[in-house]
Amino acid sequence: MSNLRSLIFFLILAALALAVVVTSSPMQRHNDWPDFWIAVGTVFLACGTTALAWYTLGLWRETQNVAKEAKETTRRELRAYVNVKDCGASKSGFGTVVEVTFENTGKTPACSVQCKVNWGWYDPAIPDDFDFADHGLLAGSESLEPSRMVLGPGQGSQMVVGETFNDEAIQRLARRVQGRLFAWGWIEYDDVYSPITPRRRTEFCYELVGFEELPTLSIRCRNRSNFNSTDEDCLRPTATTGRSKAAL
Repeated sequence: MSNLRSLIFFLILAALALAVVVTSSPMQRHNDWPDFWIAVGTVFLACGTTALAWYTLGLWRETQNVAKEAKETTRRELRAYVNVKDCGASKSGFGTVVEVTFENTGKTPACSVQCKVNWGWYDPAIPDDFDFADHGLLAGSESLEPSRMVLGPGQGSQMVVGETFNDEAIQRLARRVQGRLFAWGWIEYDDVYSPITPRRRTEFCYELVGFEELPTLSIRCRNRSNFNSTDEDCLRPTATTGRSKAAL
């Protein structure tokens, strides 16, 4: 619409220029009229050609923007989305284990997936200025660089929070003997459009709460809102590097 207005504007300017020329020229000799009209037609044609070129350029730009938006929309719809599905406790032969479960809910694989979970006791709670920094080794490896995995659409994995909790440990957790136990961490991955798209990141934070519901002791996880974000909304930058090439 803006390009059409520009075209009309140019044509109006050309008509005004023609009117000025006609009204200001003496044209006393009859033989001057053919040359005059040829000149006027040339000016009008030049203005029309310029306006058409301007309109075509604007139309091309709009087409490029539409194509770019369509490509971005396709990437958003088809990319991988790795999110925390659940944080929960389960009984084992040695006690209670707390696991953070994450899953690729997108339509394409998540590549070079790496993750980290931290935990610590705080009384009465995590400080307001807590930076959620990592401590200890990264999950899945004995080195500072965790092992990488690939998660296809609908596939998931788990991270274990701390060690196995026996009944005594759950009672201390419920009574807050050591304070309150928090677990936080992240998952980082590439989507299939990497490196065109940036490395992705998901952050999470939970409080592990013990319950003395005798004769059964249990642990439940409560989501904490101050460290639960994805991608550009994350509190901290990505801690790992992704692939060097896009999967084409």
